[in-house]
Amino acid sequence: MPKLFRLSAVVAACLLLAVSSARAYTVTAPGDLVPNSAQTFNAVVDLTGNIDATGGGAAYDSKLKKVTNFTLTAPTTHPLSLFDGPVSVSSNPTNTNGPVQWTLTDPNLRTLSDIQNLDVDLLNGQTADFALNTVDIFTNSTLTLLKDITIDVSGTLTGLSFDQTGSTITLPTGLGTGTFATDGILNGQIDNLQAVAIGLITVPVGTQVLALPGALTGTYNVTPIVGGRHIALDGTINLNLPLSLVTQLTTSISDVVQLSISTTIDLQASLTIAVGYHFETNVVPEPGSFVLLGLGLAALVPVFRYRRKK
Repeated sequence: MPKLFRLSAVVAACLLLAVSSARAYTVTAPGDLVPNSAQTFNAVVDLTGNIDATGGGAAYDSKLKKVTNFTLTAPTTHPLSLFDGPVSVSSNPTNTNGPVQWTLTDPNLRTLSDIQNLDVDLLNGQTADFALNTVDIFTNSTLTLLKDITIDVSGTLTGLSFDQTGSTITLPTGLGTGTFATDGILNGQIDNLQAVAIGLITVPVGTQVLALPGALTGTYNVTPIVGGRHIALDGTINLNLPLSLVTQLTTSISDVVQLSISTTIDLQASLTIAVGYHFETNVVPEPGSFVLLGLGLAALVPVFRYRRKK
């Protein structure tokens, strides 16, 4: 075997081995979060805030046989809380907008170095109805019915999702374990938000859509499986979704009693959501890396045979 040919074969084999090693130590592969029992999302929804009410009205007093005016009296600020306490909701999340891209590095492919396209529907069709404890607003009306105007507020948390908008930072803590933080937007949607006064007058507010910058953080675990790797993410999230309801309650009832109300209701609160989640998927590394490794080793075989014969 000519010397120049042997040298070329060795150089080519080394290049193939180098390329295959670089590729084999860094693999990016897709992996869906299949919406089954493997994906879990458990949240506890609570609420804190206040409601302010100012204004008054007029009503016909049959005893006095005339219309009398009234105003809301102190206190005008009232604390808010959920009826029956915090609300729990559970779901099996799924990814949206295409498969999640997972990048694994090191010779064992057990270090998670990047996550891309981590867009997750956290509620995945589940909802959480909530109702506030009745707020009692007092007035100086001469009518017993109007001395205490009750306000009931309710709504439904219908959407909660995470959309990745930035990079993922990972930190290995051991073989196949580490922490991660993925920047993105947390999206929430509240439907059927309404206030009911005196059990009679409904003030619909409609839908509130919220988008808050935040990060999905937690720990990862990468374990070998036949033909690939199993990746699991675990973490917790503490969210504060602002809830705003400012409305002018203006109504006039004359069918049964002569009553008019003109009151401003200003509700400022936060839905606090404590979340625990578990995501997992299986990824299969690209086979091209292993093909290159085999070609590199195969290229060295003639050289070794020539030396052995010599």
